[in-house]
Amino acid sequence: MNVPSVGSRLLVAVAIASAAALMPLIASTTVGVDNDFGVFWFAARALLQGRDPYTLIGPGFEYEEVLPFRYPITSAIAAIPFAGFQEVPATIVFVWVSTCLLAYALTAEGWSRLPVFLSVPFIIALQQAQWSPLLTAAACLPALAWIVTVKPNIGLAILAGDQSGRVLKVAALGGGALALIGLLFVPTWPVEWFASLQGPGSLGAPLFRPWGWVAILALLRWRRPEARLLFILACVPQTPAWYEALPLFLVAVTLRETLFLAVVSSAPVAFEMLFGRGDGFLRMYPNGLELMLFAYLPAIIITIRRPNQGALPDWIPGVFRLFRPR
Repeated sequence: MNVPSVGSRLLVAVAIASAAALMPLIASTTVGVDNDFGVFWFAARALLQGRDPYTLIGPGFEYEEVLPFRYPITSAIAAIPFAGFQEVPATIVFVWVSTCLLAYALTAEGWSRLPVFLSVPFIIALQQAQWSPLLTAAACLPALAWIVTVKPNIGLAILAGDQSGRVLKVAALGGGALALIGLLFVPTWPVEWFASLQGPGSLGAPLFRPWGWVAILALLRWRRPEARLLFILACVPQTPAWYEALPLFLVAVTLRETLFLAVVSSAPVAFEMLFGRGDGFLRMYPNGLELMLFAYLPAIIITIRRPNQGALPDWIPGVFRLFRPR
């Protein structure tokens, strides 16, 4: 297997990221800003001004949102590098950086994973300027693992797929540092964050939605890290959106597997576009049946075709030893 050079990977990553950044740029000039990164941009600016984003974001608040700010303060701190821009340029730069890191991460062993950038889960993550590309990149770039603390629910699944323990260590150290820095900005942020999670919303684990039991099939290959990632991703509360399924592409390794997952996960939206049902391309929120049959099930099929082989992560035996009777 010919492993791409660092230079060629960087060139491809820059090209893909530059094309991806056109989406928020075009959206800002045609239909205005309509993405999810704006709330983090505003929260980061609020922190730098000595204000509490949990009291400023929500229905009827300074930054109008349907729901209150439901993320840990680490997400606002991670967005501080973009706070010096206005909202639209900040979103464009964020999308560019996220896509560039994801493209670089996924090409470490070859070009076979590039079809992910044509899939609906990625395109909708791009459209919404979501954290999903960065979280997915963190699974392949241990130095980026601290980013999993911006969305700990999805981050937990990323950590479950870590085999070496390096991602877990960086996540613990870097994430812990961000949390402590957050206390300097907003000493009460853990209480405010947990309080915001108690309000109304659509968070729920895919496992407990219609057809969610399909994810249990991943346990047939429980020794494999990709099976653990898949199952834990189905177990954590999350918005039922296509962009949350992006980490499932870590299951695919070959070009055939990536194409299979990209085509099948894009099929429901393609059907809507061709036959005029739903809201087509903009339909970000699939029902439980769609999510399981067109995102999780293809990833499970790829996984169970492999033997149930693999060593458990180094940290798991250590955890069991802690609870062993003495």
